[in-house]
This record gives sequence, structure tokens and C-alpha cells, in this order.
Amino acid sequence: MKVNYRHIVFTLTELLFVIAIIIVLFSLLLPALSRVKDKAHVIQCTNNEKQIYYGILAYSQNYNYLPVYCTNPSSAKTYNSWFELSEIKPSLMKCPSDKDFAYCTTNYSSYHYVSYGYNVKIGTGPSTYYRIEQAEHPSKIITASDSDGRISDGKWGSIIDPTDTYALSTRHSLRPVTLFLDGHVKQHLKFELLSSDWWNIQ
Repeated sequence: MKVNYRHIVFTLTELLFVIAIIIVLFSLLLPALSRVKDKAHVIQCTNNEKQIYYGILAYSQNYNYLPVYCTNPSSAKTYNSWFELSEIKPSLMKCPSDKDFAYCTTNYSSYHYVSYGYNVKIGTGPSTYYRIEQAEHPSKIITASDSDGRISDGKWGSIIDPTDTYALSTRHSLRPVTLFLDGHVKQHLKFELLSSDWWNIQ
């Protein structure tokens, strides 16, 4: 039995039309995929900061004061408890959207890059220490947030400071993921954080 086959032939115009439709659909889908990816990164970032809070809480219960940062690399091992907390589980200190992240653990003698910065106002050490109980409204005190992860004004490790407009990162659509002293994590606009009175315990 002889079988007749039908051959479908596309003209160049039809082929270009199909390609154009595919390109349009892809361009419509790409921003949506990007938003989904960024949302996933925000969720991971939020989870990281919640885990960091548990470390801060455990440290506070053991030593009766909040972790501190230091300004002198040579004394980092002595009293820079923020540095030591980040040593426990380095992966928690990495934001999935931070492309410049580079973690270093060379006996406290190398740059220490992390994705999250500690509030310089609550971790001043070594002469001034604060406790969570000293905060009248812990839900309004910034503890840590997305940062650029680089040394700022000679400070060792990553800190955030309301006087340093470059300390807070804008990698999540200008809305840093921010940890507060009561343990809740929320996104806020960068300028809102910098202009707020959420930095000082007292």
C-alpha cells in the first residue's frame, strides 16, 4: 500500500514570525523569572539572618552582653565576638545575591568579607557593652542588615553605620533585608533605615 506524505513547508516570512513570537514571549517571561529568583534569595537571606540572631541570642545569654566588633585587627581575637560568630558557620554570612562575597579565615590576619553588617551602635566594645534588656523597644533596634561586606572606615569586618551611606547594600531592589533586636527580619528601603532612629539602644 502506497502512503502519501504531506510536506509542510514554511516560508521565510512565517519562520521569522514564529521566531519573533518566541522572542516576545521570552522577554515577557524573563522579568518574572528574575523577580522569582530575587524573591527566593530574599527568603534565603531572611533565613540566614534569623539563624544569625539565634547565635547572637546564645552569645548574649552566655556572656550577658551583645556581641561587639573591633577596630583593630591585631586585637580581633581578643574581643571581636561578631567576627567569631561569623566563624562558626560561614555559609550563614553569605547572601545568595552577593556576587562579591569572599570568605577569609587566615588567623584573623586577612580581610574578613561577609554579606551582613553588624550595627556599630550596639556593638561598640571593648569598653562599652550593651544587653538586649537595655532596649526599651527591641523591635525597633537594627541588629544586622545586608551590607557591602567590605571594611568601612578602618573597621575590621563588616559593620553598618547610619553615617556611612555605602554600608547598607542595595542588592535586593534597594530594600536591605534587616534583622532587628527582637529577632524579626524585614525589608526596608535603604533611605528609610539610614534616616530612622532605629540604631541606638539608649
